[in-house]
Amino acid sequence: MSSVEKRDYGVASGMVGTMRSIGMMTSMAIAMTFLSIFMGRVQVTPEVYPQFLEVVTAVLSVFFVLCVIGIFASLARGKVWSGG
Repeated sequence: MSSVEKRDYGVASGMVGTMRSIGMMTSMAIAMTFLSIFMGRVQVTPEVYPQFLEVVTAVLSVFFVLCVIGIFASLARGKVWSGG
């Protein structure tokens, strides 16, 4: 929010909310895709917990890599301040 002028706070806030929602939907889609590819249509029972945990570990690893990329993208942007 510090990179926009005060008159644009409403638009910036709306964009932040939209991006947050898109991020949540995308992460859920990635997680469900991994589950459907690696586990199929199996019911999650104690017998398949090891396979389920492997899928969860893979999904979290993908999210970790995406998070690191996001951190470096944010750092590369530098300090942006509108002064107002």
